[in-house]
Amino acid sequence: MPTLGKLQNLKILRLDEHSYIGREIVCSHNEFPQLEFLELYNLDQLEDWTGEGGAMPRLRGLYISFCRKLKMIPEGLKSLTTLRDLTFGDLSTSLLSRVRGTQEKEGEDFYKVKHIPSITFLHKV
Repeated sequence: MPTLGKLQNLKILRLDEHSYIGREIVCSHNEFPQLEFLELYNLDQLEDWTGEGGAMPRLRGLYISFCRKLKMIPEGLKSLTTLRDLTFGDLSTSLLSRVRGTQEKEGEDFYKVKHIPSITFLHKV
């Protein structure tokens, strides 16, 4: 990921089971400066995703699906003011609950995404 993060003109990044194998993704400050769309799809081994503030400053769309071991979304999402569309596909019930919550209360990670105008859940909690 550090190598990809340094690509100055990268605007679209799709990672799937055949393009990324690992338990962790780390996006550091100043990485992915032009990235507008990120898709994480079917990453069987992905458990942790760390995203620092200042990473992906132009991100507009994020799609996460079939990453069933992913435990939580990164803290850095709360500072991505350009993010307009966030889609959650088939993920673990615990992760979706952390974001979506229940009818009675917001999930404990909802504060990270509440500023995003369009949040779609393609999987029922």
